[in-house]
Amino acid sequence: ATRYFAKKEAEKAKQAEANREYAKSQIPIGVKYFTAKAEEEKAAREAKIKKLSEEKMSDATRHFKKIEGEKEKEAFGVATMGEMPAAIQHFAAKTCAEKDEKRQSLKATRENLPDMPDGLAYFNNKH
Repeated sequence: ATRYFAKKEAEKAKQAEANREYAKSQIPIGVKYFTAKAEEEKAAREAKIKKLSEEKMSDATRHFKKIEGEKEKEAFGVATMGEMPAAIQHFAAKTCAEKDEKRQSLKATRENLPDMPDGLAYFNNKH
């Protein structure tokens, strides 16, 4: 049964790749040029932002980011998405997507904190 599903997954991947190549060949030259330019600008902007944030980062933050990165690498261990059976890949991908959405929403919340209510501000700033 697993060979059957593996064969089906391989066929679907091959068909998807063929569809992508066909779609790329049908894109007008101007769209290709500006799409590539936008991707380059986005990568440069992200690299600049990352460099700036790392320069201003405290030692403690840098340490905990390093630990967080190591934990994420250990979470999957040796098995990567390509080595897992199709059914496990399907549910693992859903779980990873949900976790990423939660991380993004928490990050957005941390960056855009709501204003402090007047009553709370009064007592916090009273000293």
